[in-house]
Amino acid sequence: EKFPLKMVVGQINSVEDHPNADSLYLMKVNLGEKIGIKQVIAGLKKDLDPSVLLNRKAVFCVNMKPAKLRGELSEAMVFAADDHKNVALLDVEKSNIGDEVCFQGMENNSAEVTFDQFQKIKMVVKSGLVYFDNKKLSSKVEDIKVTGVMEGTRVY
Repeated sequence: EKFPLKMVVGQINSVEDHPNADSLYLMKVNLGEKIGIKQVIAGLKKDLDPSVLLNRKAVFCVNMKPAKLRGELSEAMVFAADDHKNVALLDVEKSNIGDEVCFQGMENNSAEVTFDQFQKIKMVVKSGLVYFDNKKLSSKVEDIKVTGVMEGTRVY
């Protein structure tokens, strides 16, 4: 069974303010040897300080159609859980940069997806883990955890 997204562990190498948008960061992310360094635009500025993001590993969607956001190119997307009070990235500290992250029994898809298709996919936090259709999200070495958000929070 194919999951529509290709999800990969990346490490945030730099975090800067977006020159034309108050709520956005421009991040350079190392997604491993195959994919390399990509620019990711993330609407995390109101919730997460750059110091929390810098050098941190997180899970990224790498088959989104690249899009210009306020004049800057975003080549991938960072996954985060947002319960309208707190925002949390997904924890993948034990995993290696470039490792794929998959839902149980499902293969990632590498075909390009649009933002609209991406938004229809319902991933949720249950007991501190991430689920899609009752399938758990894991890398090769660990289940993907999320802390600091309420049960049932959506992951985008």
